[in-house]
Amino acid sequence: MAALNKHDTENGPFIPTVPAAGAGGAPVPKDLALYSDEDYKKMEVDSKALWLIQIEIPNSIIHAFKKCKSAQELWNSLQQMYEGSEDVKENKKDMLKQKFENFCQQNNEKMTSQYLRYVQLVDELVAAGVKMENQDCISDGNRCSGT
Repeated sequence: MAALNKHDTENGPFIPTVPAAGAGGAPVPKDLALYSDEDYKKMEVDSKALWLIQIEIPNSIIHAFKKCKSAQELWNSLQQMYEGSEDVKENKKDMLKQKFENFCQQNNEKMTSQYLRYVQLVDELVAAGVKMENQDCISDGNRCSGT
């Protein structure tokens, strides 16, 4: 069996096609009798990718993805469910930036606790894809410490 790679979920299911009759015609699906060994191998890769993703989905939520017929469709549905739309991602970035800009020591908070909150916030910013300059981190830390 062919090895899986990230393109197996990005490019969708492999559907064997042949060029349509006429110049510039869009490809049309092949007749089953015309499938080559290579066609079957590529279809098997998508089937394996779909199966691998499905077995990792908890039974409590698998019903939400029963409609997905390809690895790409299932992967995109999972991303939408767990990461949200582009608007949701941008709103999260904005919220994290604001939280970073307003970061300060809380009443009676020890420095170790403040540091841990700061590291956690920076980790969240990085995970969300927010680009931070070192100067931003240093100046924010100095502002909170009163230097």
